[in-house]
Amino acid sequence: MKVYMTKVFQNGGSQAVRIPAEFRFDEGAEIEIYRGENGEVCIKQLPAKGSLAELASKILSGEIQGGLTNEQAKEWMAQIRADRDAFEWRDPWAEA
Repeated sequence: MKVYMTKVFQNGGSQAVRIPAEFRFDEGAEIEIYRGENGEVCIKQLPAKGSLAELASKILSGEIQGGLTNEQAKEWMAQIRADRDAFEWRDPWAEA
């Protein structure tokens, strides 16, 4: 595991840390930051809203119970299609 050294600096009223390019987050991404049990600071990118990853996360955490209504399922599928289009996703098994 490669370790980088950096410094903390003030950015307005907040502290900031430069993140090396190797660890860069997506522009506009939502980030979760928390302090771990042993005092370490943990930062992770949250799944995009409306993404299949977010849906799976909500189901696994129990936030969504008993399944989705047809309307909710249609909204999720529309968002998933939009996400795929935005990332130029293509089905690897589809005929070229």
